[in-house]
Amino acid sequence: MLSVSFNWRKGAQPAPTQPPPTSPSSSPSGLSNYWRIAVLLIVLLGGALRLYGVNWDQNSHYHPDERYISMVTSDIRWPQSINEFLDPKRSPMNPYWIARENRERAFAYGTLPVYMTRFVSYWVGVFVDKWWEGYDGVTLVGRALSGLLDTAAIFIVFLLGTRIFNRRVGLLGALFYALTVLSIQHSHFYTTDITLNFFVLLTLLFAYNTSQNGSNSNTFMMGAAAGMAFASKFSALPILALLPVAALLYERKKITTRNPKLVTLSAQFARLNWVSLISTLILAFGGFVLAYFIFAPYSFLDTNGLLRNVNEQDKIVIRAEADLPYTRQYYETTPYLYPIEQMVRWSMGVPLGITALIGFVMCVVYALGRGPHSGATSAGAILMLSWMLPYFIITGRAYAKFLRYNLPLLPLFAIMAAALLVTLGQWLDQKYRAKPAPAPEPEPLPASEALPADHAAPILSLIHI
Repeated sequence: MLSVSFNWRKGAQPAPTQPPPTSPSSSPSGLSNYWRIAVLLIVLLGGALRLYGVNWDQNSHYHPDERYISMVTSDIRWPQSINEFLDPKRSPMNPYWIARENRERAFAYGTLPVYMTRFVSYWVGVFVDKWWEGYDGVTLVGRALSGLLDTAAIFIVFLLGTRIFNRRVGLLGALFYALTVLSIQHSHFYTTDITLNFFVLLTLLFAYNTSQNGSNSNTFMMGAAAGMAFASKFSALPILALLPVAALLYERKKITTRNPKLVTLSAQFARLNWVSLISTLILAFGGFVLAYFIFAPYSFLDTNGLLRNVNEQDKIVIRAEADLPYTRQYYETTPYLYPIEQMVRWSMGVPLGITALIGFVMCVVYALGRGPHSGATSAGAILMLSWMLPYFIITGRAYAKFLRYNLPLLPLFAIMAAALLVTLGQWLDQKYRAKPAPAPEPEPLPASEALPADHAAPILSLIHI
């Protein structure tokens, strides 16, 4: 149902009538094995970088956000009954209220990472030691989960790059992301950013699948993954744009498949199947609401607590109404330009960062339907931009411009950088590929050695010329 199998080719291709000659080194099966090994090595490399030194601070808790999330996680308990779960003032699971002290609690983070870490630490405590349920233990469990999720994100980057472009882009993009500095650093923290990043990528993968085949399973999982992203961090709200965009792309694909001559958007819009579109949206948003309720139930059961914390963070991060020491560094920084400059210099590094920005421009061209590309590539570019642009428009203008706010953009920038380099390589290969030299013309025989016409005729008849 997940549709994440090893489908190395971009789209279904008709089988050739005459298969090319095979050899142990060039057969399709052998080549696929090489690609699988390459992907595995990249994922293992990225995983080693992300899981090495999980207890890097020796339980000193230097990261302020991580420290507070760990305090709340270790304090969370599972309700003893349904009635206790449904009562936000009694439930020990409510992150916005301390039930035993009957007072509000400040908590401006998503709850999916908290519940996931608390669940894992509880069972580790059951089978290993209760220490893992405490303040130090949940921190290490949360860091390990961050590392594992970002390792899985490397593989999703490969799948996205392969399906939208080709497997060379997928492999190179996965390698770029596996070596991205900021992602490696934040995989060593128990915060919400890496979890958000993983579910954003998962949403994009299912959104792309939905845009190509429109299956109910992909549509529902697209919405569910978006709900889990939103339950990880509230800044994921722009992810909702992917749901209608993917549905529209699939309807457009059906129209153009039946009527290839309909190239204008107005003509395609006139033939839109509204019943099918609305059904797809209901299924997708149903998955979103269900997943969000499961992993962030007190957003519904304690809405006042949620809004109180969101409004407080809005004053600090967006509007700069609160003067705090850890945000003063962003005084008089230029919106949008400052985050881009920081991403190039520190998050990705100058060579990869500049390549990614140029690749972004190329994907904008593809999304507009220009350049040498397929319809699947155009759809993938539209989906990536449908997440990146709204998200960056919101976070790029914020007063506080922490590097981690751009984490959910880095995997897609890695894919775009890879797409640019692969496209450039193909262009150079076509332009400068050595052409075979023409065969030399045979020298004419001397007149003395030429056959007379009456002797040549019987010979030509023997070879049926």
